[in-house]
Amino acid sequence: MIDYNRPWHVLDIDISNAVRTDLDFDQLLEKSGAVDKSIFLWNFTDESLTELFDPQWLVYIKSLGFEIRNTLLFYRAPDYIHPLAHIDYVGTANPVPAVYALNFVIDTEDDSSMVWFRHNKKSGMMKTDADFSNPQNHYEFWPMDQLVGCEIDRRCIGQQLTLISTGTAHNIIMGKKPRWAVSIRLVRNNQINNWADAVNCFSPWIKQKGKIDD
Repeated sequence: MIDYNRPWHVLDIDISNAVRTDLDFDQLLEKSGAVDKSIFLWNFTDESLTELFDPQWLVYIKSLGFEIRNTLLFYRAPDYIHPLAHIDYVGTANPVPAVYALNFVIDTEDDSSMVWFRHNKKSGMMKTDADFSNPQNHYEFWPMDQLVGCEIDRRCIGQQLTLISTGTAHNIIMGKKPRWAVSIRLVRNNQINNWADAVNCFSPWIKQKGKIDD
């Protein structure tokens, strides 16, 4: 039975050949001037999706009925913990909280945790990714010190495509390894208005308890 209260679900969708084998992540950091930064992100969309993904994998994912709108590639340095948890927003003129994303991490030995939090009714601080040349990406932030004792759940995402709640405040707690994470955003489905809708939509691919690779 699917747990609708859990903010993540591992999907039975193959990502073993999703990322281009010739993509040099260290070179990407260097070219972006981000070698000494603790956090950075890149946005791939339309034609540039093939700069990140293997074209054959894009054919495969489309055959499942998924149409990728854009994909964010996140880098975080070891031991770095962002001082703010956030909710993702979608839209430019009138952004609204995003419901979900499809995430996986590049490193087979990923030791980071994605953590979700309850937050108070008070609105957080609205910001964009303007620092990363993506002013169209909006977020709502809460200081981590306001969320002590408010943890809902956590998960080491690893190399498994995982449906994650982006409409719940979340942050990444880093381990000792750098983290390269892929976050796929699909073309908006008007039938997905909340987390339960997202879980129902992806239920054919959700791995049930006892079949999840830990």
